[in-house]
Amino acid sequence: MRVTLVALALALVAGCAGSETRDGPATLVVDVNVRGEYSFDTFTLADGRLAPARLHARRVYARAGDEEPQEGITYEEVYLREPDGTVQRLTDDRRADLAPQLLADGRVAFVSCAFPDDGGPPDCTLDAIDPVRGTRRTLLDDLGVVFAGELSPDERSFLFTPLDPRRGAPTGVFVRSVDGGAARRLVDGYGGRWSPDGERIAFVSDRDRNGRCLFHDCLGHAGELYVADADGGNERRLTENPEVDGVPTWSGDGEWLLLGRIPDEEADWDLYAVRADGECELQLTDTPRWELGAEWHGGGHGGLSC
Repeated sequence: MRVTLVALALALVAGCAGSETRDGPATLVVDVNVRGEYSFDTFTLADGRLAPARLHARRVYARAGDEEPQEGITYEEVYLREPDGTVQRLTDDRRADLAPQLLADGRVAFVSCAFPDDGGPPDCTLDAIDPVRGTRRTLLDDLGVVFAGELSPDERSFLFTPLDPRRGAPTGVFVRSVDGGAARRLVDGYGGRWSPDGERIAFVSDRDRNGRCLFHDCLGHAGELYVADADGGNERRLTENPEVDGVPTWSGDGEWLLLGRIPDEEADWDLYAVRADGECELQLTDTPRWELGAEWHGGGHGGLSC
């Protein structure tokens, strides 16, 4: 089961995006996989074109730590990268620490999963850690099997996708208040992301069965990109193709979405952009590498247009 869950986690996980202003170029941090090695490249997006750049902002990310994998379990840790390039490791434990995001008070929130010794499904929580003091506390517990999620822009609600512990299949996009209470299912899908104003969500769903899933441990069918209101209403499909779409990210002004796409097992993931109304689509990268998705830093939409 672990191989299947890790593959799905890659499709669910994406970094948090900033939205400081509505004008000017944006900065994209693109997650890259080359022969199994994960890294990231940074670009400016201006007039709809990418150009190599440096990231002058704080960034958090998750990568495998020093622990040796055991029975297929990889223990990811959370890292904080400062604008000058220095990196601080924030977690050091035998847990999978995933999907980190910066909070307004300087702390870092992330999903943390503990794997029992008997080989059963992990027990996951939403934690927050202070990079200065090193103090850590749990914001939400009893999440089930959850390898990704995102706090809303006001940091009051957590958007996440629990997985069926037997099959590793997503059970829908749920929301849960950080103040407590039960989780509420919003839509049929996975990989949910909040719009910058918190009024909409983007997510991926294979409900239309418009293409086959890829690779030997895949589940379901090819995913396509959807948007909905924050309460799950007014769902709308943005992409319609037999290729696999995943890892959505909103532009700073909420007018566009970035996504990763791969057509078949012999191809590679590339980065695309689509308007939030589905009326326009652009391909941003075309390389032999796997460009799985991107973080958005800055406002506006980087001059994207059709």
